[in-house]
Amino acid sequence: MAGKPSTREIATAIRNRDDLPGTLSHEGVGATLRGAGGLPRWPNLESLVRVLADRTITRGDSDAAISHIHTLWLEADAEQALGARESSSADAVHAIPPKSGHAVEANVTSHNSLDASMRAMVGLFSEINEKTGTIVALLRDGGVEMLASSLVADGDSAEADLLIEASTWPLGEVMEAVEDSFRTENPELLQLISSAWRPVDEIVQFVGQPRQDVNHRAIHLLVLFVALWRPVRDVVRLLYGLRVNGHDVESRVVLHAGACRSIAEVVDLVKALQRSGGNGGIREVCMALTRRPLQNVLEVVRELRNANSGAAADSILWHAAWGPVDGIPTLLAVLRDEGRDQEAEHVVKAAAWRSARDVFDLVETLRQAGRNGAADQVLDAVTRAPAEHVVELVLLLRWRGRDEEVARLLASARSEGGQERDVLADALDSVGLQTAAESLRW
Repeated sequence: MAGKPSTREIATAIRNRDDLPGTLSHEGVGATLRGAGGLPRWPNLESLVRVLADRTITRGDSDAAISHIHTLWLEADAEQALGARESSSADAVHAIPPKSGHAVEANVTSHNSLDASMRAMVGLFSEINEKTGTIVALLRDGGVEMLASSLVADGDSAEADLLIEASTWPLGEVMEAVEDSFRTENPELLQLISSAWRPVDEIVQFVGQPRQDVNHRAIHLLVLFVALWRPVRDVVRLLYGLRVNGHDVESRVVLHAGACRSIAEVVDLVKALQRSGGNGGIREVCMALTRRPLQNVLEVVRELRNANSGAAADSILWHAAWGPVDGIPTLLAVLRDEGRDQEAEHVVKAAAWRSARDVFDLVETLRQAGRNGAADQVLDAVTRAPAEHVVELVLLLRWRGRDEEVARLLASARSEGGQERDVLADALDSVGLQTAAESLRW
């Protein structure tokens, strides 16, 4: 395609940017875009996507794109860790390779499908031009009719007529034309993006259609991604349709990308999910939301509490407490500084249920930051976790020579009393820690 950067230019652009987390040679760029070499490391893939996206779309849309691609990468990485599973006919979905029009065999595993989809999505972002944001804005304001009116005003009546005519075709036929346009390197972006404004039921039906000719899942996911910018009520209906029809992966993609919307829209989305009984969806949104800047997370929590959605606010804090350990001290400090002590305690309680290694690292990080009180609170909260979890932490602390913290942990457990204390004593006894067990029985 004329004007499309070469792999060497892309690799050089990545190397020249200090703000990117990874790097790729020009061979690595080419291999990733071709879908060769398996699942790339996320820092390298993120760097590639940012360079491609920042060339063509606005910064806000670029960040949303990164979040969306990361969701796909996490899905693929999880499938890889668990081992590839044979996909059902409904899940055997595929994606258009960036530079090839050759058919791909349909019998692939769900991991391979997600893997290929993610790489193909990278290719699609290199095709999207600077008009994308304007197209979506016009669709949000007045649907296909307003977009067509804008084309007429710009002197492109033929494109406007085609857009209106195509809106009456079955969605499957429109998408076949879109797929062909990508193969001929003349992408029909207007048709692709406006397809996301079709009736919700039609989009859900389209997502469920079998794909047996080419690897084209990325286009299907991109339609869903653009549909996220429709009114919140439409997004909730879309999610419901995807769930009811068993399209769980697509539903999760929509939810995670939905967390990229404005603070007010995220709050509206969560409230709408609550009204429709979508508790699973709320958890997904809360999980994805914690990838945003901390201030955004806390703003959503505050607005949800103001809207009497305390359970959703707590869910966000719970997921934040399961984020990177080195970010938790900052989260606790901000909450304490703002006088949100109950929320800080909720984070502490949630973090205490993490693995023994995570809890140890968190306590160590808090002490290094001079937050000894918070470190002690985490240790105290651990005693409310299952006995085997407490035992694992005791063993790790003893192995690291942290006898004072072992003593504090046992003292806290002893003060709790009750049946839980006796269960913990028995568990300590079973791993040969008789002295520790006896200290609980005094």
